[in-house]
Amino acid sequence: MAPSGIKIKHRRYDCRALNPHRRRHSGLETKNGRWEVYHDPYDVTRIWVRNHHDGGWVTVPWTHLKTTPMPFGELAWEHARSLLARRGSDPVTEQEIAQAVNDLLDRAGREPQRPPRADAFSACELEEPPP
Repeated sequence: MAPSGIKIKHRRYDCRALNPHRRRHSGLETKNGRWEVYHDPYDVTRIWVRNHHDGGWVTVPWTHLKTTPMPFGELAWEHARSLLARRGSDPVTEQEIAQAVNDLLDRAGREPQRPPRADAFSACELEEPPP
């Protein structure tokens, strides 16, 4: 395990609970000493590292979790990264992608403005058809 934590798709995960395991063999000879890491592609705000020495798992948060505190998935991350790249900002930093994800999630959370006629159309769709 690297001194700076674990990096997955331009995101860095780290916490104090990893300190005893840094630069240490995982105990897995079949993995050449690398640590077993799991992540949820639908919530990239944390990963799990298997502790083969003491048993169990270590939950490791994303280092920019305070920037974007709500869960989001790989799809949002890659979309934000591609938007920045299309604007000519490639390569981008993890902080820039995190801010772009946060902006996307903010916009997605806002209720869209509906045109005035949309309510009339919605009401029509809810009415019973004539007999």
